[in-house]
Amino acid sequence: MYDLYQITIKLILTIFVVMVIMVASVTLPKIWLANIDLSQLLNPLNFVKHIADTYTKTIPLYQEDGIYQNGKLVAQVSGITVDKAHQKILFKEIYKADTLDREAEFEFQKWRLMLSSDKFSGFDTSQPQKGTTIQEALCEIRGTRRIFISSMRHKHCIHE
Repeated sequence: MYDLYQITIKLILTIFVVMVIMVASVTLPKIWLANIDLSQLLNPLNFVKHIADTYTKTIPLYQEDGIYQNGKLVAQVSGITVDKAHQKILFKEIYKADTLDREAEFEFQKWRLMLSSDKFSGFDTSQPQKGTTIQEALCEIRGTRRIFISSMRHKHCIHE
């Protein structure tokens, strides 16, 4: 039994060493052929920025001007007016709304909303890139999303 453990451990270590050698055989030529800028390489801020960028790229972020249903972007908005006292949000325009289910609740930024009324809904032939549009869309605030992370990268951010 002792010999079986010895053989198993030695096989595992051998596989590990072979894997390290394989990675090194791919990495070492890249290192030796690269033109390395030592001032950038030794700058700790670049290292921290690289690590932060690597990890934040995997975080799914909602667009600040996006309307979501079932976790998917279904429309975009412009001209946002928030009336917290009456629990309403007025969008001057909701566009690219081809897949928006108007009868169902949707999410915008930190809110869960329901469309109450609108002035016009349809396809504007003068701006076909906007797809289906809804003008002067008044929405009732039903609550807040359970998890709200703002990217703050987009220009349509609401400052309360």
